Amino acid sequence: LLLLLLLLLLLLLCSCAPSHAPAPIFLLSCVQGHYGRIIQMCSLTEGKWNHAVTSSMDRTIKVWDLSTILEDVHPLDRQENEILSVLSCEVQGMAVTMTRSGMGLWDLRTGRLLSTFSRARVGAVITASALSSDCRTLVMAESDHIYVWNLRHRAILFSGREPDVLQILFSPDEQRFLTSSHKTVPGSQPSILVVARSLPFGDIAWTLEFSVRKFLPVVITTDEHYLVSRGVISSLPVLILRWDWGWTRRQTRRRSSLKRLPAL
Repeated sequence: LLLLLLLLLLLLLCSCAPSHAPAPIFLLSCVQGHYGRIIQMCSLTEGKWNHAVTSSMDRTIKVWDLSTILEDVHPLDRQENEILSVLSCEVQGMAVTMTRSGMGLWDLRTGRLLSTFSRARVGAVITASALSSDCRTLVMAESDHIYVWNLRHRAILFSGREPDVLQILFSPDEQRFLTSSHKTVPGSQPSILVVARSLPFGDIAWTLEFSVRKFLPVVITTDEHYLVSRGVISSLPVLILRWDWGWTRRQTRRRSSLKRLPAL
């Protein structure tokens, strides 16, 4: 009898002890929010806000109200291919981005992609571009052709064949533009062909071709009088100088003094 009383006392003590078992977890709701895989999710709670933010491979960001399970969709503007360069124009609050297959026009104030364009709708290959300081004229090299665009109206003012263009730059007064093409022919020395054309209709002012070991962009000196590049004549490194966009002079330099030329 005493043993039974002790067992009843132990059972009573165990029933009165606090339970540390975890509370059960229930799935409250399940919604289909994204068409692509969710990359990241974070909470957004502040004051009366009880929200969560999700980003997905479907190129959208969604802000969720966890109290009502409602969503706000915020699409992210982007271009399909890798952006190779950015041409900014702070005066107009715009920027032009260059990819291999097209150009993009962005509003810097809102971050929105206003439009994308190229001469060919399919299969365009863009290798170089330059934007005037007033954002009105865009020069681009696409599929072995040069195009001068009126950026505001998306109209082509000039087009001409110019293969292998790797660089485009404007003259200091922006009355001309220069294209640098890398010419490679099997069995001969590679060369750079520089062509100066007038704006906006692309009339050729002069051309300059010189041998090189590898392509390096041509540069304009700070006094805006010289166009400088590095070339090769009879296996000797030389500086190619062009004075006031007129006559050409080739000046031989020692190999050591040319190492700093790409930094001009």
